[in-house]
Amino acid sequence: MARRKKCLGHFRPLPDERKYRNSYRRIQKLEPLSKHEWVSEDNTYIEETAKKTWKWLDENNYICQCDSKSWGSLQADNGRYVTTRYPDVATLNAYELKQKDWQKALLQASRAQHYAENCIVVMDAGGADEALDNQHRFRNLGVGLWVLDESGYERIVTAQSKSTLRSTTRQLVIERSLDQANESVFAEARQYE
Repeated sequence: MARRKKCLGHFRPLPDERKYRNSYRRIQKLEPLSKHEWVSEDNTYIEETAKKTWKWLDENNYICQCDSKSWGSLQADNGRYVTTRYPDVATLNAYELKQKDWQKALLQASRAQHYAENCIVVMDAGGADEALDNQHRFRNLGVGLWVLDESGYERIVTAQSKSTLRSTTRQLVIERSLDQANESVFAEARQYE
């Protein structure tokens, strides 16, 4: 959290409103771009909303002017912006819960590896026989397999922790987590400033 504050200058998460989340993701896909390009060519929002979201993202350091080192021949003074690359602050685990359909659960859990370090399928004990027969498929993909019954759960296959791509989905999940965090998380981070 202290590294995040050093990068952004604050602890404020990206607001959990669609216009901010979608704008941040869209700018990330289009970067580098200018404010003029964003406001005049963005057809997602009316001009007033596009200006408002740009202003908030800029004032809160979620976007910044790009430099020529990072973007090759582009000049830092030409008014082109990029999204700020700030450090992750969480380890994400993805759980897929299914009664029977282990193949669908395995597919969904493997997709979650784009944003989560650990992906785990949790199956109902009454419908897990086929999944247990196919443990090797879980191991091959690095996806954990847990079986749940009335007495608790049993880890059959341990998930392989993997570093993830720095995807916008991951960033937005982390932003939502920060939005839900209590003050003690931020107080602890302030100790390291």
